[in-house]
Amino acid sequence: MDLGIIYENMQPNRNTAGPQSQNQDEVQNRTGRDQNSHNITSLSQKKNELEIRVNNLSDALRKMFSGTFRYFISREEKNWTDSRQFCRDNGGDLIIINTKEKQEYISSIDNENLWIGLTDLEKEGRMKWVDNTPLNGGFWIPGEPNDQAGNEDCVVISVFSETFMNWNDLKCSEERRCICEKWLIS
Repeated sequence: MDLGIIYENMQPNRNTAGPQSQNQDEVQNRTGRDQNSHNITSLSQKKNELEIRVNNLSDALRKMFSGTFRYFISREEKNWTDSRQFCRDNGGDLIIINTKEKQEYISSIDNENLWIGLTDLEKEGRMKWVDNTPLNGGFWIPGEPNDQAGNEDCVVISVFSETFMNWNDLKCSEERRCICEKWLIS
Protein backbone atom coordinates (compact mmCIF):
# COMPACT_ATOMS: atom_id res chain seq x y z
CA MET A 1 0.00 0.00 0.00
CA ASP A 2 1.23 3.50 -0.88
CA LEU A 3 2.21 5.63 2.18
CA GLY A 4 0.71 8.74 0.58
CA ILE A 5 -2.66 7.03 0.45
CA ILE A 6 -2.41 5.98 4.13
CA TYR A 7 -1.57 9.54 5.13
CA GLU A 8 -4.39 10.93 3.05
CA ASN A 9 -6.82 8.56 4.71
CA MET A 10 -5.69 9.64 8.18
CA GLN A 11 -6.37 13.33 7.61
CA PRO A 12 -9.71 14.63 8.94
CA ASN A 13 -12.26 15.80 6.44
CA ARG A 14 -11.72 19.54 6.03
CA ASN A 15 -15.15 20.41 4.69
CA THR A 16 -15.83 24.01 5.69
CA ALA A 17 -19.57 23.89 5.17
CA GLY A 18 -21.95 24.11 8.11
CA PRO A 19 -20.97 22.83 11.54
CA GLN A 20 -17.36 22.38 10.47
CA SER A 21 -16.75 26.16 10.85
CA GLN A 22 -16.46 25.66 14.62
CA ASN A 23 -13.71 23.09 13.96
CA GLN A 24 -12.00 25.62 11.73
CA ASP A 25 -11.92 28.11 14.64
CA GLU A 26 -10.46 25.36 16.78
CA VAL A 27 -7.81 24.68 14.13
CA GLN A 28 -6.95 28.39 13.93
CA ASN A 29 -6.68 28.59 17.74
CA ARG A 30 -4.51 25.48 17.75
CA THR A 31 -2.40 26.96 14.95
CA GLY A 32 -2.02 30.19 16.95
CA ARG A 33 -1.03 28.20 20.04
CA ASP A 34 1.36 26.15 17.96
CA GLN A 35 2.86 29.36 16.53
CA ASN A 36 3.22 30.85 20.04
CA SER A 37 4.78 27.64 21.25
CA HIS A 38 7.15 27.73 18.29
CA ASN A 39 8.02 31.38 19.04
CA ILE A 40 8.72 30.56 22.69
CA THR A 41 10.86 27.60 21.68
CA SER A 42 12.68 29.77 19.16
CA LEU A 43 13.29 32.48 21.78
CA SER A 44 14.53 29.88 24.26
CA GLN A 45 16.93 28.54 21.66
CA LYS A 46 18.17 32.06 20.89
CA LYS A 47 18.59 32.73 24.61
CA ASN A 48 20.61 29.54 24.98
CA GLU A 49 22.75 30.46 21.98
CA LEU A 50 23.38 33.93 23.44
CA GLU A 51 24.28 32.47 26.83
CA ILE A 52 26.77 30.15 25.13
CA ARG A 53 28.27 33.09 23.22
CA VAL A 54 28.53 35.18 26.41
CA ASN A 55 30.19 32.28 28.23
CA ASN A 56 32.60 31.77 25.34
CA LEU A 57 33.45 35.48 25.32
CA SER A 58 33.90 35.48 29.09
CA ASP A 59 36.23 32.51 28.84
CA ALA A 60 38.19 34.22 26.07
CA LEU A 61 38.51 37.40 28.15
CA ARG A 62 39.60 35.41 31.20
CA LYS A 63 42.25 33.68 29.11
CA MET A 64 43.31 36.97 27.58
CA PHE A 65 43.67 38.64 30.97
CA SER A 66 45.06 35.68 32.85
CA GLY A 67 48.60 36.61 31.97
CA THR A 68 51.23 37.90 34.32
CA PHE A 69 53.34 40.99 34.68
CA ARG A 70 57.05 41.19 34.23
CA TYR A 71 58.72 44.01 36.11
CA PHE A 72 61.92 45.71 35.09
CA ILE A 73 63.88 48.62 36.51
CA SER A 74 65.76 51.15 34.45
CA ARG A 75 69.52 51.44 34.88
CA GLU A 76 69.62 55.13 34.10
CA GLU A 77 67.98 57.94 35.99
CA LYS A 78 65.52 59.98 33.95
CA ASN A 79 62.72 62.44 34.62
CA TRP A 80 59.21 61.00 34.97
CA THR A 81 58.17 61.65 31.36
CA ASP A 82 61.35 60.13 29.91
CA SER A 83 61.02 57.21 32.34
CA ARG A 84 57.53 56.54 31.08
CA GLN A 85 58.78 56.67 27.49
CA PHE A 86 61.55 54.23 28.41
CA CYS A 87 58.93 51.78 29.71
CA ARG A 88 56.81 52.20 26.59
CA ASP A 89 59.80 51.74 24.31
CA ASN A 90 60.34 48.40 26.06
CA GLY A 91 56.75 47.20 25.64
CA GLY A 92 55.37 48.24 29.03
CA ASP A 93 54.51 51.28 31.08
CA LEU A 94 55.31 52.68 34.49
CA ILE A 95 53.98 50.37 37.17
CA ILE A 96 50.47 50.64 38.56
CA ILE A 97 50.28 49.56 42.20
CA ASN A 98 46.67 48.81 43.05
CA THR A 99 46.91 45.98 45.59
CA LYS A 100 48.58 45.51 48.95
CA GLU A 101 50.35 42.40 47.63
CA LYS A 102 51.82 44.27 44.67
CA GLN A 103 52.91 47.12 46.95
CA GLU A 104 54.64 44.68 49.27
CA TYR A 105 56.39 42.91 46.41
CA ILE A 106 57.58 46.09 44.69
CA SER A 107 58.79 47.53 47.99
CA SER A 108 61.01 44.48 48.46
CA ILE A 109 62.85 44.44 45.12
CA ASP A 110 65.09 47.52 45.11
CA ASN A 111 66.77 49.95 47.47
CA GLU A 112 66.27 53.23 45.62
CA ASN A 113 63.45 55.68 44.98
CA LEU A 114 61.75 54.63 41.74
CA TRP A 115 59.23 56.44 39.55
CA ILE A 116 55.84 54.70 39.44
CA GLY A 117 52.92 55.34 37.06
CA LEU A 118 51.06 57.84 39.26
CA THR A 119 50.72 61.57 38.65
CA ASP A 120 48.48 64.58 39.08
CA LEU A 121 49.91 66.44 36.07
CA GLU A 122 46.43 66.88 34.53
CA LYS A 123 44.79 68.37 37.62
CA GLU A 124 46.51 69.23 40.87
CA GLY A 125 45.34 66.99 43.70
CA ARG A 126 43.68 64.44 41.41
CA MET A 127 46.10 61.53 41.16
CA LYS A 128 45.70 59.18 38.20
CA TRP A 129 47.53 56.11 37.04
CA VAL A 130 49.10 55.96 33.58
CA ASP A 131 46.04 53.99 32.36
CA ASN A 132 43.86 56.99 33.43
CA THR A 133 42.24 55.20 36.37
CA PRO A 134 41.95 57.43 39.43
CA LEU A 135 43.93 56.60 42.55
CA ASN A 136 41.85 54.82 45.14
CA GLY A 137 43.69 54.85 48.45
CA GLY A 138 47.44 54.61 48.28
CA PHE A 139 50.54 53.92 50.33
CA TRP A 140 51.73 57.44 51.12
CA ILE A 141 54.45 58.47 53.54
CA PRO A 142 52.63 60.36 56.33
CA GLY A 143 52.00 63.93 55.19
CA GLU A 144 52.30 63.07 51.49
CA PRO A 145 51.39 64.04 48.87
CA ASN A 146 52.20 67.57 49.94
CA ASP A 147 53.38 69.43 46.82
CA GLN A 148 55.97 70.93 49.21
CA ALA A 149 58.44 72.12 46.59
CA GLY A 150 55.61 73.27 44.29
CA ASN A 151 54.63 71.34 41.20
CA GLU A 152 55.34 67.96 42.81
CA ASP A 153 53.14 66.10 40.36
CA CYS A 154 54.84 62.70 39.96
CA VAL A 155 55.24 59.87 42.41
CA VAL A 156 58.14 57.70 43.53
CA ILE A 157 58.09 54.66 45.71
CA SER A 158 60.62 55.35 48.44
CA VAL A 159 62.12 52.10 49.62
CA PHE A 160 63.80 53.81 52.56
CA SER A 161 60.40 54.14 54.21
CA GLU A 162 58.00 51.60 55.66
CA THR A 163 56.64 49.05 53.15
CA PHE A 164 53.04 50.20 53.32
CA MET A 165 53.69 53.92 53.63
CA ASN A 166 56.37 54.80 51.10
CA TRP A 167 54.99 56.89 48.25
CA ASN A 168 56.21 60.45 47.82
CA ASP A 169 55.35 63.17 45.32
CA LEU A 170 58.27 64.91 43.62
CA LYS A 171 58.84 67.32 40.77
CA CYS A 172 58.51 65.37 37.53
CA SER A 173 61.75 66.96 36.29
CA GLU A 174 63.83 65.23 38.96
CA GLU A 175 65.82 62.28 37.72
CA ARG A 176 65.24 58.86 39.23
CA ARG A 177 65.28 55.29 38.03
CA CYS A 178 61.88 53.81 37.29
CA ILE A 179 60.03 50.55 37.61
CA CYS A 180 58.11 49.34 34.59
CA GLU A 181 55.62 46.56 34.14
CA LYS A 182 54.97 44.62 30.99
CA TRP A 183 51.84 42.53 30.55
CA LEU A 184 52.54 39.00 29.41
CA ILE A 185 49.60 36.95 28.15
CA SER A 186 49.93 33.31 29.06
